[in-house]
Amino acid sequence: MKVKWHTDEIAWNLVIGCLNYGYLDFIKECEVNSSQYILDWGGGKGWMASKIKERARDKIVINLDPDINQLKSNPKEIHCIRAVGQKLPFKDGKFAGVHVRAALHHCYTDVEICLDEIYRILNDGGIIFIQEPLAINPLNRIARKLFSTEKHDPQERPFDPDELLKVISSRFQIIKVRYYYIFSYLLPHIISRMPLKRVWRIFTPLLLKFDQYLLENLQFTRKYAGYIEILGKKVRK
Repeated sequence: MKVKWHTDEIAWNLVIGCLNYGYLDFIKECEVNSSQYILDWGGGKGWMASKIKERARDKIVINLDPDINQLKSNPKEIHCIRAVGQKLPFKDGKFAGVHVRAALHHCYTDVEICLDEIYRILNDGGIIFIQEPLAINPLNRIARKLFSTEKHDPQERPFDPDELLKVISSRFQIIKVRYYYIFSYLLPHIISRMPLKRVWRIFTPLLLKFDQYLLENLQFTRKYAGYIEILGKKVRK
């Protein structure tokens, strides 16, 4: 059953806002790298590419995406290239870092090819930063199965966290892993359809803190997270 994609903007900004600061660690690692290039892999309209450029002013930020209409919306300071992640149009060792946010699961069946390409274009010590939705979160599984929306790509598939970590660690040295959400992940969509939205919004930061406490203190809960963040480095094999 297809349903209309709705989100409560206030709850959305609170929930998704948790993801919006992880890239700062990525920038710090990239700044000390000799290459002047950073790639936003599957960056769409360039929102994250712009934030990266604001922080990494001495770097050239390139946004790569297969959708030309998305790339047309990018700000002028971002260099845009239309291409697919399975075959990146760059020479070996060109980039200081590759940023991937909620894009890799659209290439689920080709994830190893995509990661090999990212490995190829990073220079030695280059940084990969990944934020991706996960498949085992109970609420997410129910929602995707029963209430697919017009925004969901039929080919996309969120990852099992252990499988994703395994395939990344086989290519990169993992520096940091962080998990987000258990119960709060779908709140913006639930609240958008509820009466008395102001009352329901009160629960959003409380549930986010509860999720964070569980994920930081009870290791077994991480398998059920809604999102994962991975920071890794290319090291010479």
